[in-house]
Amino acid sequence: MDSHPLKVAYESTNFWVYESAANHFCIWCGEVSASLEELLKHMGTHHWAYVTACNPQSTQLSDLENRQRMESLEAVLQSRGLPAFRGEGIGTACDWQPEPSFLILGLTESEALLLGRELEQTAVVVGSQGAVARLLWM
Repeated sequence: MDSHPLKVAYESTNFWVYESAANHFCIWCGEVSASLEELLKHMGTHHWAYVTACNPQSTQLSDLENRQRMESLEAVLQSRGLPAFRGEGIGTACDWQPEPSFLILGLTESEALLLGRELEQTAVVVGSQGAVARLLWM
C-alpha cells in the first residue's frame, strides 16, 4: 500500500503507550522500541498490535461514538484475556485529534488483521520481539 493517501500521516504518527501512571513510551513505524521490548520480555510474549476502534475507515466520528467503540473494544480484549495498555496515536503530519488506542500483547499479525477488519480500520500497527513496528493495511 505504498501509494495509500494516508501512508505518510500514519507512518509519522507517535503511537503512545501508557504502561502506568509513571511509565509511558512511544512506538514509531520502522523502529524497534526498547521499552516495548522490555515489556514483551516481562510479560513473556513475542507479538503485539497497536489498535484503535475510533474513526472507522479514517472517517471522523464524534467523541461519544469513539468512546463507545473503545469501550466495546476493551470489553472484547478483556473477554479474550489479552493484556492491553491504553495509549493514543498522535499525528505529526496533520491536525487530527489524538486517537485513543490499545497496545495489545500476544496478538499475532493475522489476529490483528482480523481485529482491524472487524473494527473497520484502515490499518493497524504490528510487530514482534526484535522486529520494527510496521503498518498492516486492511
